[in-house]
Amino acid sequence: MRKWLLISTAIVSVSIAPTPADAAPLIGAVSALATWFGGLSILAQAAIRIGAGVLISALLQSRQQVPDQPSLKRELPLPTSTPAKRTVFGHCKMTGTPLVWRVDGGGLYGCILFNSEPSAGTNLKITVDGRESAFALRTSGTEIDPQPGGENKLFDFSSDGELVKIKESFPDWDANEAQFVAWLGLGDQTSPPDTILAEMSSHFAATDGFTGWTVLWVRMSAGGSESKRPRRWPNVPPQITLEMDWTRTWDPDDEAQDPDDPDTWDFGENQTRNLLHAVRFNPIRRYDGENLLTETFTGALALADEDVVKWYASQDAGETVTEKRYRVAGVIDWSKGELKDLLQPMVDAGGGVLSISEGRMAYIPGEYQASVYTMTDVLRDQQIDFDRYGSRREVPYALKATWTAEERQYETAELAPWLVPNGSPNTDDVESVAYPMVPSGTQAQRLIKREAIRRGLQKKLSCTLPPSAAKLVAGSTVTGNCPAPFTRLNGEWRVEEAHPAAWLMDRDSGKVAIHVPVVMSEYSQDIEAWDPETDEREILTADLVSSANTLGTVENLVAYTVEVDSGGAVVLMIEYSFDAETDFVVNEYIVEWKLSEDDDYTNRQLLLPENVNASGKMTGSFGPVTFGVSYDLRAVADGPTSFGLYSYALGIIAGLEVSGASATAGTNAGTLTVDFTAPDSGYFEGVRLYRAAVGQPFSSAVQVGADVEVAAGAAHSIEFGDPNPGNLYADGGFDASGSHTMTGGWSVTGGVAAHSNPGAAGTITQAIAELTAGDTYRFSVTVGGTDTGVVGNFRLVGTTDVDGDNLDSTGMHRQDLVAPAGVTDAGLWAADNKALSVDLLVIHGVDSDDIPLGAADFWIVPYAATGTNGTPTALGTKTIT
Repeated sequence: MRKWLLISTAIVSVSIAPTPADAAPLIGAVSALATWFGGLSILAQAAIRIGAGVLISALLQSRQQVPDQPSLKRELPLPTSTPAKRTVFGHCKMTGTPLVWRVDGGGLYGCILFNSEPSAGTNLKITVDGRESAFALRTSGTEIDPQPGGENKLFDFSSDGELVKIKESFPDWDANEAQFVAWLGLGDQTSPPDTILAEMSSHFAATDGFTGWTVLWVRMSAGGSESKRPRRWPNVPPQITLEMDWTRTWDPDDEAQDPDDPDTWDFGENQTRNLLHAVRFNPIRRYDGENLLTETFTGALALADEDVVKWYASQDAGETVTEKRYRVAGVIDWSKGELKDLLQPMVDAGGGVLSISEGRMAYIPGEYQASVYTMTDVLRDQQIDFDRYGSRREVPYALKATWTAEERQYETAELAPWLVPNGSPNTDDVESVAYPMVPSGTQAQRLIKREAIRRGLQKKLSCTLPPSAAKLVAGSTVTGNCPAPFTRLNGEWRVEEAHPAAWLMDRDSGKVAIHVPVVMSEYSQDIEAWDPETDEREILTADLVSSANTLGTVENLVAYTVEVDSGGAVVLMIEYSFDAETDFVVNEYIVEWKLSEDDDYTNRQLLLPENVNASGKMTGSFGPVTFGVSYDLRAVADGPTSFGLYSYALGIIAGLEVSGASATAGTNAGTLTVDFTAPDSGYFEGVRLYRAAVGQPFSSAVQVGADVEVAAGAAHSIEFGDPNPGNLYADGGFDASGSHTMTGGWSVTGGVAAHSNPGAAGTITQAIAELTAGDTYRFSVTVGGTDTGVVGNFRLVGTTDVDGDNLDSTGMHRQDLVAPAGVTDAGLWAADNKALSVDLLVIHGVDSDDIPLGAADFWIVPYAATGTNGTPTALGTKTIT
């Protein structure tokens, strides 16, 4: 019977559709539900035999479990004869389902379904087989951010397509060749791209447009020989993931948008707006018109869009940071269950409930609903059921929320348990509550707190109320004010079910008496209470634990050859390292290797995660290997519920090593000059400089400066760093006083800036437009004369000034400073009554070409034409000044 209420309008002799007068301005979602019923005459109300309504949540006590988002995104890409209809809401990542793949010679052609509805296509990113990728210009390879309606080829099916660039080197991958091109249809496409029709006319027809769906058409180079294809495309077929703004929905607050004209809609993450779309346009059972109280949804839009303070983010930023109260992000696979179950995660994301009243669906949002009825009496000749405490099954010790974390690439993350007031005394009785459509951890916290308080309000009441309660509908708030002996029924209640029905009827006079059986649960304004400062909990990296997630690709896999002295015999080995996974649960890492010329990986090592080193790296080695021979290596993470994607290091050349290497501080400031002889090998391409803290191993080193291509088998002297960084400070030679702003005892004369003794403390600075808060800037100056004690320093002027070390000695001083918030000026400061004279002030922004200042250990590393490192050669500890 309860399920029948979802799809039936049960009335006898009266119409329950609201008249225009009934639909006058409404206050609150429950008021909208009750208006039409309260406006009927008593006789008409009494004619209703089936109940006025029920909260859908009351029907879902044993509802079907909807799959979590990572599981859905694993299942949907699997090829099927009939791809499941799906709708992707908000902004998130989605892996597509192949609709068709065709191989023709060395080309792979396909069409991939991402959304069974049109999409916005903005804020777009692409990933291929778990590898970072980007869209780029066909002519230059320059990365672009394609926008619908802009001048780009991605959305133009008459063009030759947009280049997809995978940010990873491949064997025989020609940078100038269109290895992977794509066209993205946002629903308005009517046929395949012209290029694909022209090249594959025997496989595709002009009618294969998949109009109304969001699809990606691709043309890919299969990868040459059979042995090389697995390196280029680790998954068959390739798994392509798009992250973007998805389904466009109707915004009732925008008068220019027509609820029945999708061409007028736009993108939004508002939870209620997307829920309304799912209710109106799901492929199972669409509610609209007479079956939907639309105003209960539109009236809740503003609540979902309210700005809520994020306390810890605000503390970190030093200013107020907010997020919208209720957002959604995720996909619904409409083949996975009944409509009420599939909609529930979107409803939960807003802390609301759906209600069915006489077959009409309405939405009650996640905010306190004021009382609409005072219960002063109950019908005493009818049964009264009152429960003060709920069962332990319904009231656990604590609730543990999971959500789909945008901070971790939309994988499932878990919050610390939230205690339920007056809950179970058993500390092991912790219940998981899933919020799969919630993209924010702070939003999930607000939702789980209100759910914990709701569970702690355990009273239940079933009774029959007099005719004055006929206006009550599911979701109404009732205030109890009963006299003795029914004072225990007092307090606030929420109606879960209300069934107004005729009780007595005098057909001769037309008079009727009705009664209103209700089922209610304890209710309180405390459910919606939230104080960011005291209630919000900081979400640390450790909180973002994977739960049944697809593990990604291990990162920063590097490999190089080393010579190991084994009892007097020197053997050549290949060592490798990669970052240990910190976000997900990993049982073990699998590392495999082979000769590059072989087809299969025949050698394997297993690394346990507890063996991670102090630098957060997993390390290992294999060998002995043969000098001059090329090896391939791959690594993957294996978790308790999923298996990651392989990361590759290809073309590792055993024994590729420089000779005669030495290093000295460069002739220019902030540089290092390295002398060496390059290996005489056809595999050799150039050299890289690596740096680590003094005493740390090479596995902890990072590259500094750019790759330098040099000739094989020859001697070279390379100056790493930036010898000509430029100067943001105009007239750093102090040739004219007019270029500077001076306070205190500063003056400029004869190419020198001087601060007098005696003289007031002050600065010599300039306003520099290029300064950016958070960026690092390198200062250098020649001190010609100085007093003792606290004399002066470099200074960046902002909301809070940043000062450098004391300039208390003559000669060159150099230092890196990080610009503060509100940075505007840069220069020097001198103390009160301190003499200081300086010349040649240089300020420049530190970038990837610069070498960090100070002492560090350095290595020179040759690399092969494939981009793979050879054997590192230690250069010792050097100090960059």
